[in-house]
Order: sequence, then structure tokens, then C-alpha cells
Amino acid sequence: MKVFLVGLFAAAFLAACSSGNSALRTLQLQSELSSEQARAAGLDSAKVSLARAALDSSKAAEKLRDEQLAVVDAELSNLRYRVVFATAELEAERRETDSLKTWLAADEKRLEAYRAVLKGEGGAK
Repeated sequence: MKVFLVGLFAAAFLAACSSGNSALRTLQLQSELSSEQARAAGLDSAKVSLARAALDSSKAAEKLRDEQLAVVDAELSNLRYRVVFATAELEAERRETDSLKTWLAADEKRLEAYRAVLKGEGGAK
């Protein structure tokens, strides 16, 4: 997923560089692409809504010709999307860790059972 995001951001950067207000446009395109990525990944949460609201605020500020506010809101949107993706990745890692812990506990129980069998065979000789 990280490689995909890097590609999307590179494409957004190249597309935005051709426009007059490239820094703002780049930030807004990154947020748009992050929004699509979040939607595709099924990440629909309050954090996604906050990120989208910041992007909408950036576009509104741009229409009012308040470039500073538009840039700040676009940056805020990007940061909020990064938090969304990091949180989703953290949760996936936690689930995998829990699964591995369960598997390891079962494996340790099997090991103890094998040891008990071997002890029993050693005593039977």
C-alpha cells in the first residue's frame, strides 16, 4: 500500500506543478488521492470525515482567496489522512500479533504434550 501511495503522491505532484498555485494544488490533490485510497480500503471513520472536512475547508478558503488558510487546511487534511492510514496499519499489525501469540501458545502446548509423551516412553524402557 505504501508503494501505491508514493506513486499517487508523485502523480499528484507532477500534475500540480503545471498549475499556477502548485503548492496548494499539490496538497489538495494529495488529500483527494488519500480520500480515494481510504474509500477503496474501506476506512470510513470519524477520522476520515475530519480529514475530508479539512480538505473541503481548504477549497472554500481557496475560493475566498485566503491562500494561507487554504494551505494550512490542506496540510491538516493530509496529516489527518496519514493518521488514518497509520491507525489502520497499526490495527492490522495488532491483529496479526494476536494471531501469532495464539498460534505460539498452541505450539507451546503441543511441545509440552510431546515432552510428556517422550518422558513416558523413556520411563517405560
